[in-house]
Amino acid sequence: MIEVTVVVRETGRSKPDFSLKFSLPALPNVGDYISIFRPDKPLHSEDVVVKKIWWHLNHGETRPTTPDGDDILGGVRDIMIECDQAIGPYSGDKWRDRLESAASRGAAVERFDVARFSVREDGA
Repeated sequence: MIEVTVVVRETGRSKPDFSLKFSLPALPNVGDYISIFRPDKPLHSEDVVVKKIWWHLNHGETRPTTPDGDDILGGVRDIMIECDQAIGPYSGDKWRDRLESAASRGAAVERFDVARFSVREDGA
C-alpha cells in the first residue's frame, strides 16, 4: 500500500481547497477519476480528476553527486495527488450544485465521461 495525500484544488484555481490522506494499492495516473465517499453520505461522492502527482523525496547526501561506490539511497517523504473538482454520476447534491454554478459563471468544470445517469440525493 502507498500512503498519499489527495489535494483538491479550488474550482478554477490552483489554490488548494482541502486535502485528505489515503492508503492506496497503486498510484493513480494523470486524468484518472477519483470518487471520495464519506460516512455522512455513503451513496454520494466528491469527485475529482487527477492533474499532477507531486513526489517529495528525502536524501541524506548534501553533495550534488556521490563518489563511485559510496551511493546513499534516498526515499519517499510523501506523495501528493493534486486534483481538480469534477462532476461524476454519484456527486452529492451540494458538490454538484456548487460546481454547476461555477460552470455557469464560466469556470472550467470537468465531468466524468461515463455512460451513466446521475443520481441526486433528493431523487430528482
